[in-house]
Amino acid sequence: MTIRAFLACFFSLSLLTSLIGQTTGPAGVLDNVSPGAVFWLRADQGILTTGAEVTQWNDQMANGNNASATDGPALSAASINGEDALFFDGTDDNFTLANSNRINDGASTNRTLYVVFETGATVPGSGTYQLIYEEGGGTNGLNVYLEDGEVVLYLWENQGGSLDPNQEYYARTSVTANATYIAAVKFEGDGTSLGRVDFYVNDLNALTLGSPLGMPTANLADFSSHTGDINLGGAPGGGDTQFIGDIASTGDFFNGRLAEMIYYDATLNEAEFQIVFNYLAEKYNVTLGGGDVYAETNFNREVTGIAQVGGETHFVGLGNGGALYLENDGGIDADGEYLLAGHNGNI
Repeated sequence: MTIRAFLACFFSLSLLTSLIGQTTGPAGVLDNVSPGAVFWLRADQGILTTGAEVTQWNDQMANGNNASATDGPALSAASINGEDALFFDGTDDNFTLANSNRINDGASTNRTLYVVFETGATVPGSGTYQLIYEEGGGTNGLNVYLEDGEVVLYLWENQGGSLDPNQEYYARTSVTANATYIAAVKFEGDGTSLGRVDFYVNDLNALTLGSPLGMPTANLADFSSHTGDINLGGAPGGGDTQFIGDIASTGDFFNGRLAEMIYYDATLNEAEFQIVFNYLAEKYNVTLGGGDVYAETNFNREVTGIAQVGGETHFVGLGNGGALYLENDGGIDADGEYLLAGHNGNI
């Protein structure tokens, strides 16, 4: 059951004028301390320009994980459902982030990543790559890229400079030109021998995993440290990124728009994951193949919520900017129950 209302019995719902004592994450899910939201890049905030180029994209989680550029993309105002995005020209536009213990310098058993992007006028064919996000190098890493008419989400571990399909984890699905997508990755290791990685694109149902098939994944205890570059939109240095069946490549610049990225050093539970996914889907007008529990066209800004999904809960929601606070007072007490709310920009 989903409740799309601003007032309901058993729930407290308050308008606030400021944040409640702490920085809050997207859709009110976690704050900026570990485990929590590591960085949050959104094209409608934190943009610094030199001339027509965006030279810095500031982290909205106040962790200082800012993205910087020498050859930056251009701001594309109100270009995806009336929301700002950054346009990458496919030639040399890219950002880098500094190495961080919460991203790539330290081993982790928990990660959640969301990327909102729009493809360009042409989707690359077989053997041609467009890199949207990457961290790591020849041994360990994670990336999201376009190739052969598809978006590919790919995690590799302990490769040691040669491709070992038993330690590559990926999923891929077709995309079309000039279309908006939400790609997400969830990783949870157990620190010993079995972990789980799931990949999603415009759907709360996970994509079919590539090699090796089946979950949990053997030999994936954690996501090992990997100090290769952290890049958005391309890898100008080359030599330290990896694609399925290809150890390294140079450049591979993205041609399209990038609107928002959210990175957690936590594995969001099912309720949290679904709320953040719905926040992004409403903001950018993406129709979800499964898991759309809001679908409100008039109040689709800064969506937040509380929910119980699969026995996992998220019972306090704070709208971005602190304008809306939701707290469960007992009404959400069964799986599949939600209370989500957003505004129309007039508050």
